[in-house]
Amino acid sequence: IRNEAADVRFSRDGRVLLEYPPDMDEAVFRIPDGVEAVGRGAFRGCVRLKTLLMPDSLREIRDYGFLNCRNLRQIRFGKGLERIGDGAFGFCVELQSANPPDSLREIGAEAFAHCESLRSFRVPPGVQEIRPRTFLGCASLRTVELHENCRRIGAEAFLNCRRLRRLSPWIPSPDLRTLRTVELPNGRRVERVGRKTWRIRDRLGENAFGNTPLEG
Repeated sequence: IRNEAADVRFSRDGRVLLEYPPDMDEAVFRIPDGVEAVGRGAFRGCVRLKTLLMPDSLREIRDYGFLNCRNLRQIRFGKGLERIGDGAFGFCVELQSANPPDSLREIGAEAFAHCESLRSFRVPPGVQEIRPRTFLGCASLRTVELHENCRRIGAEAFLNCRRLRRLSPWIPSPDLRTLRTVELPNGRRVERVGRKTWRIRDRLGENAFGNTPLEG
């Protein structure tokens, strides 16, 4: 079915938003209450979209849901979101902030890759892993707040985040050039392994902080 006002296509039961036409002129879009998922690539290439408002009913943003929405600047997440899929916000180059709710459990690989204006990010406590290349090429990213529940950072997760200087609570110092180990909550620790790789008991992926101030 289609939303008559906006020509947006939904599943028969209205629970999945399947397609938002890329030639729509609206700068602001509110996903209707009752929608539980944004379909794969549903907003892909919607370059006119600037502000997105999500309902509390939304549980999932499927892979590439908002890929290449190059002018998307503001997102208001609902309180019920549980999953952000692979590449969901990739190449949203104007996105400056994203504050997903505590209900979130999964952030996919490359979910925020090449969000060049993204400055800070808070990882909710339910997320236990930063997938590979999640923040690849986020050139303006300066601070990331992690919860102690996060158990792994995947390969190249922060590659080319050239301004990243604070990753809390894991890494308390912006200068890691002489640092060899960092004690973490619950007795875990970070160890330097070579020039580009840090290991958290084998839970930190290869080149996770490559080409960042945290690289060492």
